[in-house]
Amino acid sequence: VTLRNYLTPVVNATVTLSENDNFVTVTTANAAVGALGTLQETTVATPLQFSVAGNAPSGHPIDFTLTISSGSYSDADRFTVTVLPTFGSVSVNNVATTVTNIGRLGFADPSNSLDGIGFRFKNGTSLLFEGGVIAGAGPTQISNAVRGLIAGNSQGYDKDFTIATGGDLRVMTPGALSDQESIGIFEDKAANSPMQIRVIQETFARKEAPADDFFLLRYTIENQSENPLTGFHFGIFYDWDIDGGSFATNVTTNDVSRKLGYAYDSGSGPKTYVGMSLVSQGDFNYEGIFNDPNAPGFTGIGLHDGFTDTEKWQSISGGIGLNQAGPADVSFVVAAGPFDIAGRATIEVGFALLAGENLADLQANADAAQQFWNELFATKVAEKNEAGLPQAFALQQNYPNPFRSEINTESKIAGAGTVIGFQLPKAEHVELEIYDVLGRKIRTLLQDRRNAGVHSVIWDGLNELGEPAHNGIYFYRMRAGSFVQTRKLVLVR
Repeated sequence: VTLRNYLTPVVNATVTLSENDNFVTVTTANAAVGALGTLQETTVATPLQFSVAGNAPSGHPIDFTLTISSGSYSDADRFTVTVLPTFGSVSVNNVATTVTNIGRLGFADPSNSLDGIGFRFKNGTSLLFEGGVIAGAGPTQISNAVRGLIAGNSQGYDKDFTIATGGDLRVMTPGALSDQESIGIFEDKAANSPMQIRVIQETFARKEAPADDFFLLRYTIENQSENPLTGFHFGIFYDWDIDGGSFATNVTTNDVSRKLGYAYDSGSGPKTYVGMSLVSQGDFNYEGIFNDPNAPGFTGIGLHDGFTDTEKWQSISGGIGLNQAGPADVSFVVAAGPFDIAGRATIEVGFALLAGENLADLQANADAAQQFWNELFATKVAEKNEAGLPQAFALQQNYPNPFRSEINTESKIAGAGTVIGFQLPKAEHVELEIYDVLGRKIRTLLQDRRNAGVHSVIWDGLNELGEPAHNGIYFYRMRAGSFVQTRKLVLVR
């Protein structure tokens, strides 16, 4: 605690930390400050400490009071600490936004500007009003985290996603694969007609050009049901406010060749172009939206009269819908699909959220984002030489991912597991190891010489002691000669 005295000098000053919360215990409540002259500043030598109960819910706010006393004088300052916040900011390069583990982007609560930073480019003002996930398998089976129907005089926000077990939001700087990464996990248990999906949302960002004007969003969607999920689409909704005094001059359109939806201001607003591109495999779906159905030139879907599930389904599954909206207050949806997900199976969908100084710059950034995605995640088919052997070293993404490791409660033996493939262009000594998010080695899967060719090993979810590893994120690293590659996997039970 650092104090600065703006009043008359004091002696024998003290500070006291207090709270009134069932999940918190203050363990060191008092500390001496001593004498403090006018305009003098000091840092209290004794840390004030508190502990939080293990059953405190994610996103729980704790209100603290810090009381400063000296003789008959007393004053108080109040502050709030949030336990495992549902939102955090990614801001390692020229784009900055807020991510959550409840399906929202930009703001955890669009009605509260303190719950996020929106979307900013090169330290500018926010250009975003709202962002969030829309997923569905039909007009009557939509799970989403964006605005919905009109109730009375206000428009509500759908809250279909809840934090999954082990899904607390984490922002890591640096990350395992890039300069900054985040991860959060959510499920659609609160939807009116849940699809029983579990969504792992990850972000990846680099500091240096040409990757400094975007970050990647990687979604791993698991069908938690035993039944197949057919005709599934997954998309992102963004309501842009590129404000030059009025949103009425915003425009949204698309670049189909790049699978890119974008927006800009055609009036006196910032000249920044903002966009989202689909960087993974799958059909590109785009919908331009006039927010106000009374806007000049309105056609298609409106928002201010309510955003229905039928309209949301149309926006994520209609191919190229309304090609351009605006000049007006506008939004867009970029989505991928259709997908058929077998029971207990997963798919992967990737987007890039990006900005540029002009359209050409935005398009160049979209191309760089595609290259970055391919570098990190695209499945590489082994090129073979005339002898039928791979021409390059490669570590493949494990399958399935996430994976379940079932433990027999009597024998303590793990069943199933996940397959990790790799390829060698020549014979080499290979090490393949599993690490947790703190960098601790959990298991050595392979430490031996292997001939040139395509190989695989299975991780059964056990550690070196034969005990079940905890649910969560793990990294697996392969070393073969001078070749080193690391990938990420998720274990669930």
